[in-house]
Amino acid sequence: MTQPIPPAIVCGIFGSLVGMFFISIFTYASEAIFQSYLLDEELRFAGNNRPTDMQEFAEIYKQK
Repeated sequence: MTQPIPPAIVCGIFGSLVGMFFISIFTYASEAIFQSYLLDEELRFAGNNRPTDMQEFAEIYKQK
């Protein structure tokens, strides 16, 4: 290979795009979890369909 710079640039661009796609998946997931928490808090933790860790937090929040 006489010119390594062009393939390196193409690989860098491709790697950046793949990384951005993976990060966007985690961003959507974290936003969905946050929206679910906000809805649960707005309803004053009325439902019982939350994880056990969140149930403990809900009990503490209800006491306040």
